[in-house]
Amino acid sequence: MLVPALLAAMGNAYIGALVWTGVSMMSPHRLTYGFARDLPWAMLAAIVTMIGFFASKENKTYPRNAPAKLLLAFALWTCVTTLFSLQPADLVVPMWQKFIKIQFMLFLTMMVVRGEAQIKGLIWVIVCSVGFYGVKGGLFTALTGGGMRVWGPGGSFIEGNNELALALATILPLMAYLAMQAPKLSVRYALRIAIALIMLSVLGSHSRGAFLALMTMALFLAWNSNKRIMTMVGLGFVLAIMIAFMPDNWTRRMETIEGHTDHSAQSRIYTWRMLWNLALHNPITGAGFEVATRDNWAAYAVTDWHFAFAPHSIYFQALGEHGFVGLFLYLGLGFTAWRLAKRVERSTAGDAQFAWVPLLMRMVRVSLVAFGTGGAFLGLVNYDLPYYLVAIVALTEASVREARDKLAQAAPAVTADNTTEHPPPGSNVPAHG
Repeated sequence: MLVPALLAAMGNAYIGALVWTGVSMMSPHRLTYGFARDLPWAMLAAIVTMIGFFASKENKTYPRNAPAKLLLAFALWTCVTTLFSLQPADLVVPMWQKFIKIQFMLFLTMMVVRGEAQIKGLIWVIVCSVGFYGVKGGLFTALTGGGMRVWGPGGSFIEGNNELALALATILPLMAYLAMQAPKLSVRYALRIAIALIMLSVLGSHSRGAFLALMTMALFLAWNSNKRIMTMVGLGFVLAIMIAFMPDNWTRRMETIEGHTDHSAQSRIYTWRMLWNLALHNPITGAGFEVATRDNWAAYAVTDWHFAFAPHSIYFQALGEHGFVGLFLYLGLGFTAWRLAKRVERSTAGDAQFAWVPLLMRMVRVSLVAFGTGGAFLGLVNYDLPYYLVAIVALTEASVREARDKLAQAAPAVTADNTTEHPPPGSNVPAHG
């Protein structure tokens, strides 16, 4: 599948952007063996996308709205924090390179994607790339009775059960949007079945943070739907059946959400206290990428505790790695994307030309809520999915604004032509011809 897609991308930057997105989020080569597993598919996708980008003569502009500008500002700020990193360069630079490559390709994508068809195409790729593991995981959970955990593709950001579950909960609103927009009944039913399997997969991950994200997502999804009561009752009924299906060990694990005395919860609390102390000593630039090292732990831990391997929170990770400046930029991405999505939804409500926009903006906001809730317990600042949510909002606003600008520019010419060729009723001036 990838070889013909790469060939097609050489002459079309949009196809290249879709190929990159699919490879980056799905890591399909991790499911193969032999030479295909080790080929640099992401690099090949990036190269052919850039070839198509520079070969195309179409006008390419970067969105001028606040979320798009903050995306660029945050990427540039990580370059600064990398220069002042407390960790050795051989530890920091590889992660910085990985993050910057993701951001660079996202910026390239934001310059070539415009309009309803292309934005929906991008959403389809995101949903299918991540959702594949949810459908597979849902079937696995059903066949095994939920007693075993669902894991993601090896070597990716979502390899862990917690990370995969949060990614799945995040894409569910986008999948619901596609199901409501699909013209074919068969596609709508297929997406609804996929949604149910993905919800079961989230439960099958045994992730408490993702369970909270799923509950929050379901509540906001029902609230933002056109039929709130019916949607809320339907989602509640489906979730109740799925929860009843899960085994006792799953129930016991979810019950620990009420307290914070278990080993995992204590580890998170002590890690967050260490990162806060580190940020107070390095408030501007933080410690740089890969902040949870033994040296940092020894220097900034506020109590004796075992070494933690991860920040366990997108908020504390952003704070520890990039300081208070980086945290404000990261939070600003979500805040401005939320506000812009709300504004675009209101401005396009009732406009038949942009009938696809209001529902999309509502669903993206639900996805942001899901990721923001579950991300409070996972270190996924460098994962590309949330940045694509911000990009979808920025691209939708840019598409609406540019389409309206074209209409505004064409309106005077149409008015002038109508005045010349078609005199108003009752006029004594004869029409030409």
